[in-house]
Amino acid sequence: MNSRWHLIGLLAIVIAAGVGLMVMPSRNASPKATQVTLESPRENPANSHSTSWVAQRSQFVAASASLETPKLIKPELPSQIQAYLAQPKQRPKMTGLPLVDAAGEDLLIRKYREIDAFTNKPGLIRLMAYTGGDKVFELFAHTLTNELAGRTLTRTDGAIVGNIPQLIGILARKSDPAFEFLQAGLQPAFWQPNATWKTQTGSDLSRILIGACIKGLALSGRNEGKEIVYGFRTQGANSYLRAIDGSVVDSAFMLD
Repeated sequence: MNSRWHLIGLLAIVIAAGVGLMVMPSRNASPKATQVTLESPRENPANSHSTSWVAQRSQFVAASASLETPKLIKPELPSQIQAYLAQPKQRPKMTGLPLVDAAGEDLLIRKYREIDAFTNKPGLIRLMAYTGGDKVFELFAHTLTNELAGRTLTRTDGAIVGNIPQLIGILARKSDPAFEFLQAGLQPAFWQPNATWKTQTGSDLSRILIGACIKGLALSGRNEGKEIVYGFRTQGANSYLRAIDGSVVDSAFMLD
């Protein structure tokens, strides 16, 4: 009897090992960074996608709903940035803007939180993308997901927020988490459970945000981002990709 159970145990170990070999990816396999296949969204996403993307992707922990407004510190901001802060609607010039330090980012974030309507701060959002770093990215990711959960935005506010992934591309020039976020945002399955807000236009939010992510990858200036954009240009047969073809074309002109 003991030998019989011993044999059964050995068979179980062999089967488990075989399954492990079947699912274990090869370390020698060549990465296909230039080819990203967009899967058409399902009408009823699986329940496994129903939780917040923060819980599923712990590397983006700072974008959780508990993101706090930083304590007020009065840093010495360059006069150029101070002038734009006084007029958050004004579109800043994109050349010659200096990066701010951590205290400067905190001040920008406080200003952002003080203004509720996005129509009153499009210039500030763009200014933050060009002068901020990881903290600004965390705020933008939070806005796209938890902050706006369940809300309906006006046409104008929706257009401004829908463009944020493109501006995250500017942050991705110096922020690895920002670049990873854009890569994750190329799939409808990423946005469906995580971006639960909508606009009064009733537009397909996933397509808008995916298109903005493609443009963001082009603006990141990273070689991997360029390869992904070029890869999209060769996938014209993909039905879902055709729906965002305009974004692919636009992104090609944004490459350095």
